[in-house]
Amino acid sequence: MLEAELAKHKKWRQLKRNLNQEVTVAELKIDIAPASWQLTATTINCDMVSDYVTIMVYRDWACKCTWWEKYKKVAGAEPRHKFSREIKKKMGMCQGPDCKYGIGYRDKLIGEEADAKK
Repeated sequence: MLEAELAKHKKWRQLKRNLNQEVTVAELKIDIAPASWQLTATTINCDMVSDYVTIMVYRDWACKCTWWEKYKKVAGAEPRHKFSREIKKKMGMCQGPDCKYGIGYRDKLIGEEADAKK
C-alpha cells in the first residue's frame, strides 16, 4: 500500500514539473490521511544553496523550505527586490517546491505515519 502512495507522489512531482507550477496534495485529491500532528520541521545544510534551511511539512502534507520562501519566492513576486550577488547565484541552484530534500523528508514522514497506523 505504501508503494502505491509513493507512486502517486512521483506522479504528482512529474505533474508539477510539467505544469511548472505549484500543485498541492489537496488539489490532486490523493487519498492520504492527514497527519496526526499539525507541523513538523527539520533543519538541514542544503548543498544546493550552501546554507542551512528549515524544511516544514504541514498536516496536509504540504512542504515548504524557508530559504525558498525567503529569497526565491520573493524574487519571483517582486522582480525589483534587490539581493546580493551571492544570493542571486544561489537562486539558480534552488529547486523550490521540487527540492529533493523537501520531498524526501515528506516521503519519510508519510512512511512513518503509515507504519504507525498499522
